[in-house]
Amino acid sequence: YDEEGKKEYEGFMVDGVKMGYGIEYYSDIEWVKYRGCFYDGKRFGKGVLYDRSEMVDYDGLWKNDSTYCDQFDGNGIDCYTELVSINDGSFNEVKSFILPSFIHSLKRIAIGNKCFGKVRVFELDGLDELESVVIGNDSFRISDKERPYASYRIVNCPKLKSIQIGYDSFYDYHSFELNNLPSLQSIDMGEYCFFLAPSFSLTGLIDGLI
Repeated sequence: YDEEGKKEYEGFMVDGVKMGYGIEYYSDIEWVKYRGCFYDGKRFGKGVLYDRSEMVDYDGLWKNDSTYCDQFDGNGIDCYTELVSINDGSFNEVKSFILPSFIHSLKRIAIGNKCFGKVRVFELDGLDELESVVIGNDSFRISDKERPYASYRIVNCPKLKSIQIGYDSFYDYHSFELNNLPSLQSIDMGEYCFFLAPSFSLTGLIDGLI
């Protein structure tokens, strides 16, 4: 209830924060404003928003208190995400880049320049809808002085058509694997990519490569 004793919210809470299923009210008229799921105090998941005349304003998915968008929001990727677009100079404290197969709607990954500098494992496995991967310049590398073992792996992505990597990215990676990519048509790499890799191999169902 608000300070005047009018109902604002009815539902589950954890440590005073809305969590799980609940109902929000217009406190001045005590009519339902929102009915659905919450996470960490925000509308998150399936929910219905009503206007002040009790008509449905929106019925669908929510994420971080906003109506759902199928693009990466800078915080999290979920099973409805179709596009991951990452700006230059991002996520340079992250140690691995592994997207699990339950991210089944993902179609495109676009990563800017100088991103993921500390990542030593890059893996895309079983992403059924993935069509393209674009990585900018000077990403996924630490420096010319450090040589820790690092691996790059894209496998079991049946709709992947193109891979594009800018110059100097993955410079110090030692392992490069592409496997079971039946729709792959093009691989475009800039200078000094995988400069330290001892071998380069393409195996398994990549007959469409031109």
